Amino acid sequence: MDDRHLNSSLWRIIGASVIGRSHELAGTRCQDACRFAVVRHPGGDIVVGAVADGAGSAPASHIGANTVTATATALIEEHLLASNTEASFGRDDLTRVLEHSRDAVFEEARQHELKPGDLASTLLVAVFFPDRTLAAHIGDGAIVIDDGLLRVLSWPEQGEYANTTVFLTMDGALENARLYEAGPVARFALFSDGLQNIALSYATQDVFAPFIDSMLKPLGNPDVETAKLDAALAAYLGSETVNRRTDDDKTLVLGSRIHA
Repeated sequence: MDDRHLNSSLWRIIGASVIGRSHELAGTRCQDACRFAVVRHPGGDIVVGAVADGAGSAPASHIGANTVTATATALIEEHLLASNTEASFGRDDLTRVLEHSRDAVFEEARQHELKPGDLASTLLVAVFFPDRTLAAHIGDGAIVIDDGLLRVLSWPEQGEYANTTVFLTMDGALENARLYEAGPVARFALFSDGLQNIALSYATQDVFAPFIDSMLKPLGNPDVETAKLDAALAAYLGSETVNRRTDDDKTLVLGSRIHA
């Protein structure tokens, strides 16, 4: 990711995907992935974020997770950069991004001589415009926004059986994708299911604000370089403090508007 993706006078964005303890012990790689970008636009900077969690039972799910996050982010960037107005990107366009991201996974599977299900992953995509928010979600993980109230925009989707979820490569995944629209946000968090038990309150079906606030608060400190925050986030996600509460891969993307 080059500097144009990271530098913004209006936003600070950091993110990391860190392998879980169970994957380390099993000798497998991290199956999570994330991408994020800042798109310069006449109406103001637009943030694009994507998170994917590869299916633990799929042998090449790390390839699928990386493919869908890279494809979704790139397609949205291309659309926005080709347009003079951010209003040109809507729900139908986001649906097409999901379709093309799925197609990219199927093509990747063909090239590796694998079945699409071998690359199965979830997908969360969010686009934060100056005056609105647009998001799509397939599977578990969650999208949290602060639009005056820190809240869950998209709750994890569970599958038909316990400890299962929906993956982009499944039949009907696109038809059942959840699309969301909201107003402008001051802060956001996208995360994979490895952090659900820490970042969400299942008793209230809401965000566990103390955790998310503690993760977002450092972004408001202008004296700390973004690169240092990125490194600190990755270190924290891999720390014993977090590993005691989850042994799964962990991905967290955080963003906060910069106030002059």
